[in-house]
Amino acid sequence: MKRMALVIALVLAGCAAPNHSSKAVNTPSGRPEVTFTGVTKKQIADKLVATRTAVAPGIKVKVANEYSLVFENSSNTAPGVASILGPQLVEPAGRVTYSMLDVEGGIKVIATIEVISSPGTAIESTQDVTAIAGYKAQAELEAIKAQFLSEAEKVSNTHSQKIPKDNKKPQKAKKAQ
Repeated sequence: MKRMALVIALVLAGCAAPNHSSKAVNTPSGRPEVTFTGVTKKQIADKLVATRTAVAPGIKVKVANEYSLVFENSSNTAPGVASILGPQLVEPAGRVTYSMLDVEGGIKVIATIEVISSPGTAIESTQDVTAIAGYKAQAELEAIKAQFLSEAEKVSNTHSQKIPKDNKKPQKAKKAQ
């Protein structure tokens, strides 16, 4: 069962890219984390939903509130199959939880990645695989932060082009009489 959980974790992590699974996430918590400034939790949540659903078709938002966003890909096992075939034959599912914390200077987002064995059964259990698959969540968080910074820079550049260098309103040309 542990072997199956490891296989699912690697699939969730996008193990097609070589040597990434061996890279540890280098953050203070040891988990994928990024601190965002100048944006709201809703803006962060909206970007996370857009990013996660684009890279992982079939993933669904299981929980969404002010403090966390939980994505889960359900197992491909049809409902009721576990009662017929037994829970050990239910395909594991994956879960990514993003916790949003107010910190000095911004909002810190920390990710946790889990594999759920026997989902929807009485013996459902979770296994934290963040250490194995965290590099991908870290890359996604950093990409989202870069998008926010890029958008802020575009707004700043657009705004600065409208203001004359001397900070005075443009003078209307006087009509010749």
